[in-house]
Amino acid sequence: FICPETLEHIDDPAGVLVAVRAKARRLLVSFPHCDEPDANGEHLWQWTMDEARALLDAAGWRPLTWSLLEVPDGPDRYSIWGCS
Repeated sequence: FICPETLEHIDDPAGVLVAVRAKARRLLVSFPHCDEPDANGEHLWQWTMDEARALLDAAGWRPLTWSLLEVPDGPDRYSIWGCS
């Protein structure tokens, strides 16, 4: 299941991750990398790396890989997780 730039916009990201876990064997998920407060008013959630790992673990996902994507000449940085 591929879930790019979505979880931070929905009311119940933990519930979505649990529902996806019931149907999928693999997950690729990305969201803004949080190391300071997020100024985007459309984002309902933000997670530090430790919080993201705990969110994925609680939903039954096992994080296998993590990568930081930095957009050249831009302020945006994204956490990308691969899970099984």
